[in-house]
Amino acid sequence: MLTIEERNVGRARAAGIARAIGAGALWLATTDADSRVPPHWLRWQLDHARGGADLVAGTVEVGDWSGWAGPLPSRYERRYRGLVAGARHGHIHGANLGFSAFAYAAAGGFPELRHDEDRGLVARVRATGGRVVTDAGCPVRTSARPDGRAPNGFAAHLLALAAEG
Repeated sequence: MLTIEERNVGRARAAGIARAIGAGALWLATTDADSRVPPHWLRWQLDHARGGADLVAGTVEVGDWSGWAGPLPSRYERRYRGLVAGARHGHIHGANLGFSAFAYAAAGGFPELRHDEDRGLVARVRATGGRVVTDAGCPVRTSARPDGRAPNGFAAHLLALAAEG
């Protein structure tokens, strides 16, 4: 177990990845504490890696909307799914990322950001010529909690959507 007190998701993810790479990891996968990955999640990522992917970005699905009233669940689903075209999509979630240690190092790792570190890493991998694959075929189930720790994270997104109504 690794415990840090950074209050910075970019630094926290980078610390965990550094430890894994130091232990010899060649492929790394990230998710969130309030998310659950499907049983075949790593196999799905490694299938993409064998196909030439340097980074795999998957989607998320909300596991439980019971804390939200009104039209938020349908509004969220309509907009989220509207951006998913076939198996390819434009979503980036730290809750559903996988990447090679080589691509991660070449890209300079996660940027030390309090939010959007996941998007930052994907942009860095692309900027170094890495092959990024987006695939909606293996979603990670995540929480719809309204009290997220990352500013501008998933909880903030849900709160903004709820405020539109």
